Amino acid sequence: MLFTVEDDLEIMRSMNLTTRQLMFVKMLVPDDSLPESEARRKIYRMALEFQDMCPLSGEELMDMVSREIIFDLNSVGSVVTYDSYELSPQYLYKFKLKVVGMPTQLFNTYPNFFQGGDVTYNAKDAGPEEIAPLYLRAIVKDENEHKQILKDVQWAKENRQIRTGIKKFVATRGWEGIRELRKKVQPKMNGNRLG
Repeated sequence: MLFTVEDDLEIMRSMNLTTRQLMFVKMLVPDDSLPESEARRKIYRMALEFQDMCPLSGEELMDMVSREIIFDLNSVGSVVTYDSYELSPQYLYKFKLKVVGMPTQLFNTYPNFFQGGDVTYNAKDAGPEEIAPLYLRAIVKDENEHKQILKDVQWAKENRQIRTGIKKFVATRGWEGIRELRKKVQPKMNGNRLG
């Protein structure tokens, strides 16, 4: 996941979870970069693997069920399997809010289209959920870096320097090239205004 140990400790504190409970709950959060059916299969696979490797005590499971953090979809009287638990939607925001905040701002700032010769291309070729993991790792979740990137993207939009889709922009850290370009272009523009 995209949370630091500090973030995890805060979640454990605020939700009163053990480390094993937290790990299990985080497995139940769907990966929005995958199609829904694939995301569900991934959750099921991880849950069953977790059940084999690090099973929760009955008290830990019942605690989360009784507080409606997770829903127990196991049939009554059948063998309990971890792939039959789901995270309550009311707690989903605790795990997704940090993931989509800054990537959503980048997505909203990024242009809808860019020109490649005589052809117009869709610049928003991926949504915030898809770019979030890579973007947040690239900027180490630094809000100041994120704010600077938004300024870089705005400058690039105004100067028609966006020439790639957002997915590639994030994967290649396109903002670094824009910053370099800004250093070269802005002094010349300022010089022309003064001259």
